[in-house]
Amino acid sequence: MAASATPVRAREKKANVQVQIVSAQPEMAEMLTDVVNWAYRGKSGEQGWTGEMDFIDGIRISLEDMKKTLEGGEAAVLVAAAGEQLVGCVKIEPLDTGEAEIGMFAVDPDFQSCGVGRALLNAAHEFALEVLEVSETVMMVLDNRQDIIAWYESNGYQVTQETAPFPKGLNVGVPKRDLQFVRLRRRMPEA
Repeated sequence: MAASATPVRAREKKANVQVQIVSAQPEMAEMLTDVVNWAYRGKSGEQGWTGEMDFIDGIRISLEDMKKTLEGGEAAVLVAAAGEQLVGCVKIEPLDTGEAEIGMFAVDPDFQSCGVGRALLNAAHEFALEVLEVSETVMMVLDNRQDIIAWYESNGYQVTQETAPFPKGLNVGVPKRDLQFVRLRRRMPEA
């Protein structure tokens, strides 16, 4: 490992953590901002397996943007709580195409690889199917993250041919190199 590389914790399997999935509330904004930034940009100088510090500088979301997300719009945000601690979140947003987009999917690095992400993703799928009444979910994932794409594929997603460049000027970080997203799609099982 080069001296300038960011240390990445090994993705060892941990014991599952029991979480309660609840709807996000505006008073959770500060903690959820931390969780999202830790998941994508690292925590205490280290990053979990979802970290992007090696190829993106800056924060993933500002407190102001988190507050806007939680206070209005069509998107729902689900939160994973382990006791009193918020340890993950996921945003589900209906699209004009009749699909629901999964985004802002984040788990505190200290709680990664212990079932929190899978519990959140399952809750997001259930919400999309039962509340939004959509039959497909989609998400955008950086195409250089084959490990994360493989995890989504193990959860029923398929890589499409649709891509999009990394957004510039949206306060979601500054790429250190050219980056693009690939769209993943999951068809809901028939009831």
